[in-house]
Amino acid sequence: HGAERVSYAELDRRSNRIAHELVRRGVGPDVRVGVCAERSPEMVAALLGILKAGGAYVPLDPRYPADRLAYMLRDAGVPVILAQAGLAGVLPDHAAQVVVLDGIGASDGDDRAPLVPVTPKHLAYVIYTSGSTGLPKGTEVPHRAIPGFFRGADYVRFDADQTLLQHSSVSWDALTLELWPALLTGGRVVLLPARTSEPALLAEQVREHGVTTLWLTSAYFNLIVDTTPEALAGVAQVMIGGESVSVPHVRRALELFPELRLVNGYGPSECNVFAACWAIPHGFDGAAVPVGRPVGDRRVYLVDRAFSPVPVGVPGELLVGGPSVARGYLGRPELTAEKFVPDPFSGEPGARLYRSGDLARWRAD
Repeated sequence: HGAERVSYAELDRRSNRIAHELVRRGVGPDVRVGVCAERSPEMVAALLGILKAGGAYVPLDPRYPADRLAYMLRDAGVPVILAQAGLAGVLPDHAAQVVVLDGIGASDGDDRAPLVPVTPKHLAYVIYTSGSTGLPKGTEVPHRAIPGFFRGADYVRFDADQTLLQHSSVSWDALTLELWPALLTGGRVVLLPARTSEPALLAEQVREHGVTTLWLTSAYFNLIVDTTPEALAGVAQVMIGGESVSVPHVRRALELFPELRLVNGYGPSECNVFAACWAIPHGFDGAAVPVGRPVGDRRVYLVDRAFSPVPVGVPGELLVGGPSVARGYLGRPELTAEKFVPDPFSGEPGARLYRSGDLARWRAD
């Protein structure tokens, strides 16, 4: 982060001290903890410290409007908020305890991780949707949902040789993709040292730190290709998605960078990052870019209105199953029951599918 370098050992010490402070304040499994911090090593230590205390982090982007933050704080009901010095004041009125991050991770304290019994079913984080179709919904994501999209992945490489750039909002699902695959495979994370990710700044960070792996929304990818294609020079892997991908921009990027691995990904926040991915081949000449096949432990079904699988080539609603499926929406039992339905294709007791509402079709291949 800028001139600061943090080793795994130092991150471990900082996050352990934060975890002990949270345990002293009553944090444990399934307890939600707010995080109000700019992109920084302190932010990463805070997220990790919350998980080590057994809690679930609720990211609170300090750039969000006050009314949105107020809604999220009321809805999440966090008893504790970790905040950087100077940011606690941006938060609207709330009843939570505020713990100032600055100084906790660097001060004396217990360097060992607290012994907290956490299972894969416990919450890891609560992420809020954009609210574009109504009030924002808090999606409850358990620990079991996270590893499947990158452990043994074949659409890109996640390992100790990779350097990922973390440039998305802390309150967005993409944080999971930009941060944890690196830290859980021995890789390196570069934290963009600015509030905005302008193409020129992104290009500078890629060049300066040797970034090998990037995530870009489809719209931002188009902007990069149109205005600052040099930002992709030297990058080995670029993942794009979030909306339909522009075929002309894909072709241009692959022409400019013959060694680039470009991957189109699909996945709702309710199923943790990616449900399906497709590595776009060089020379691609299709009319639309497919979203590929299910990745990792994700399962995808396309069904008709009677919930019967549709034949190849016939459009159906896309359902996602497997460990990636969230527990539901915080405090919204009726909406949870509507969108998270029993999985008739699984033999696992209590297994559920997420109804995306998206239409898709299987191709012959």
